[in-house]
Parts: sequence; structure tokens; C-alpha cells
Amino acid sequence: MSGVQLLLSGDPANGATGCYLAMQTVPGYEAAVLLNPGGTDVWVALQSPQTASNAYCKLYGERSTFQRNVNNTITVHFEVEFFAPLAGSKYRWVWATDAGGGTYGMTAHGSWWIGQATNPTYTLLTGAGSGMSSNFELRATDLESWQNLDFVQFLLNYPGLTGAGACYLAYSRPANSIILIDAEGSSGWLPLPPGNPGSFEQIAIPASNSRCIVNLGSGVTRSGTDITVKWNVAFQTAFAGQKHAWVLL
Repeated sequence: MSGVQLLLSGDPANGATGCYLAMQTVPGYEAAVLLNPGGTDVWVALQSPQTASNAYCKLYGERSTFQRNVNNTITVHFEVEFFAPLAGSKYRWVWATDAGGGTYGMTAHGSWWIGQATNPTYTLLTGAGSGMSSNFELRATDLESWQNLDFVQFLLNYPGLTGAGACYLAYSRPANSIILIDAEGSSGWLPLPPGNPGSFEQIAIPASNSRCIVNLGSGVTRSGTDITVKWNVAFQTAFAGQKHAWVLL
């Protein structure tokens, strides 16, 4: 069949357990197709009320389109609804062939999250307390991977949410560093050992400002869907008093 195929599945590509679509591009026979390896392929007329479905997805003809462009390219649009068995992160595999037999082999082009998108969530593993020092531990979670989390921020201040005058702590995933943020001056960046996801990586030097000190024993664990950050903090005498805890992701 001359045309384009799009497969959303895991790795390696498996049309039997994915949403496998094709666009027939032979002039006069243009159609969208739901491919069912081991079963019956279902053809759907473009811009028609026809539909085709299997356990993984439903293809709508009404808003599926095909266009020939002036620069020897084509534009294909599939209107698709996904079903629960396909939920999660899937690769987008693309394959194309022309009337002369030229072929662009099945190649992965990024991923797509199928299902309800969710914001990152967090669990503060350290409860309320008192004292001039504490280990504050926070677990941030992304539904797909810890690598999607860029910054984890933890702020102690009273009464409002402001970095000015706060003990303002953070972790940068791109820099793999613990940060003591100083809203009125320079921030202290504490790089962690390179690599080693899955293990607890600790800072090698402390950092301080007029509100608090980030001590040795502070660090991070990156694993699965979670980043767990521990700040080993001592407070300066001038920072004494009731504080509220704020978390930003």
C-alpha cells in the first residue's frame, strides 16, 4: 500500500498491541485505515461519518484528512480516540512508502502520553515540629518519570509566600544541585556527584545565609517517577519564631 503508517505502541514496535493507523494515498483511493495485524483491517472514507475501532483506539473518518502539497510532501491528519488498554507512555512509530517502491522504514519519533495529563505531586515526609535544626524531606512525583521534574522548591517563612527573608531551599534536576536561594543576594549552588540515579547523592560542602545553613547530609535520590530531596538544615538565631512551609514544583 502506498502511503503513510503511524503506530503508537511500546518499544519495540508491535502493531498487535498498539493503535496502528495508515493513510492510503493512491489518487482516487485515499482512505484512512485501522490496521489489525492478525485480523481484519478496516478502511474508513475520509471526511465521512464512518469509524473503525479495536481494543486500543477508534479512528474517525469525519475529521481525518490527507493533503498533497506543492513541494512533493503530504500532510496527514488522523482523528483518533484512545482506549484504556493503551494508557501510558507510547512511542510514535512512522513508516512511509511511495508508488515507486521507495520506503522510509518504521522509525520512532518521540513519545506520547495517552491518558489524563497530571501535574506533578509531592509528599512532605517531614511533619510539623520545632527546634533550631531539622531534616526536611520532600518527595516529588511525576506520572511518567523523575526526569520530567525540573525544580523542587521548599520555603520556610511567615506569614506569606515570599522568598524575601525566607529560608528558601531548592533542588535543580538539570544542574543536579541543591540550592540555598537568597532573594536579596547571591544563591548558594551545591553540586551533587554526577550520575548515580537510584542512590542517595550528598553535597560535599555546606552553604549558609542570614536565615539558615544547609549542612552536610543534604542530598537527593532520583528513581522511577520520584525525586526525593533531603535538606539537613540549621537555623540562624535571627530566624527564630513560627514559620509556614511552602512547596513549589
